[in-house]
Amino acid sequence: MKAAGNKVVAHPLALVLLRKLLLAYFSFAVVITGIQMFMEYHHTRQEILNTLQSLAATFAPGAESALWEFQEALLKSMANGIGTHPPVARVDIIDLDGSLNVSWQAAPDQQPSSTLFAQQTLLHAHGGNNKELGYLCIASSDAMLVSRTKETLLSFAVNISAQLLFLGLVLWLQARKLLVKPLAEFSA
Repeated sequence: MKAAGNKVVAHPLALVLLRKLLLAYFSFAVVITGIQMFMEYHHTRQEILNTLQSLAATFAPGAESALWEFQEALLKSMANGIGTHPPVARVDIIDLDGSLNVSWQAAPDQQPSSTLFAQQTLLHAHGGNNKELGYLCIASSDAMLVSRTKETLLSFAVNISAQLLFLGLVLWLQARKLLVKPLAEFSA
């Protein structure tokens, strides 16, 4: 107890100890979570890029054939099919001659990113040579990356909050049992 003017201010030992330990734990948890979020952001980004590259490689042979045969309806169907995959924000199948271009775009709030995309050159084997027909471009959006990262951050925040609550309760009970009660009995 401290005397402050005419008032006596009580600072129970258990609460002081609890505050200091929880503050140290919270600071440590914030630093570790920051590192985890940095790693998760890069992992999620790479996962999206891998998915886009896989989609481009999978659909390229069909797009090459459809582009060679000028099957616009099939190209539109392919673009729509690629667009059903969650990370995809935009699909473009571009003919080098400019006679046949197909595009698909997700909702307007998912603008394609300039860094989250995969591009596959569309070729046709003709007389032993490969003739370049065009490109298949599949892009994701930064909003998708941020959304996935926010989901992970929310999970981490709930986890840390539950740990702080549990740790605080255990420390408070133990401090009262092992420190405050024996000191109170000793002083009595």
